[in-house]
Amino acid sequence: FPTRRSSDLAALHFEHEGIYFDDWLDGLHGNGAEKAWLRLDPAVLCIKDKKDKNPPQPRGDKLIAAWVNQLAAAACGINIHGVIVGRDAVLELGQPEPDSARQAFSELIAAWRQGMNEPLPLACQTALAFLNDETRADQAYEGGFNRTGEAERDACLARVYPDYEALTADGRFADLARRVYGPLNDWLTGIEPQIHDADATETEDGDERNA
Repeated sequence: FPTRRSSDLAALHFEHEGIYFDDWLDGLHGNGAEKAWLRLDPAVLCIKDKKDKNPPQPRGDKLIAAWVNQLAAAACGINIHGVIVGRDAVLELGQPEPDSARQAFSELIAAWRQGMNEPLPLACQTALAFLNDETRADQAYEGGFNRTGEAERDACLARVYPDYEALTADGRFADLARRVYGPLNDWLTGIEPQIHDADATETEDGDERNA
């Protein structure tokens, strides 16, 4: 991991169908050839298997900003790595391949444009649950035993889509989930968390241990 700072800013420029994205990626550190950004995050970043059969996995809903950082940089031709130090783990974040990054970033911009016209039937945790196990998506949205659903935590979302049936009624949810969160879900599979506090890791039901 580079320790010397060569430049703390990188300019980001991207255009898709008349929409222009211009921003700066800050907090960069590097040794000239390689660059990375570092973030400290007090959140729990991983989910722990309740039966301890599988190693902890990174939580996609906690890595949205980091994902957009890496996606935008790759789409703009900037090669960087990211490192997040969370309450439970350290995550080293790579980038998607440039062509797939441009496609995925264009999909995000298109979804943003749609969302400016109407509330889209799309919820982050529910979409990620759908992509990994469709049978559990309704629980992710509505909640269940010892689990708070995403609709309960987001009053605006619940007002338009009060339950999973309403969220999926017009058939757009599945397509949006794949377009917007599919690349994020694929990216997560390449992250191997370095756990430093296993007791702080959340269970799949969202209950924090050592909260």
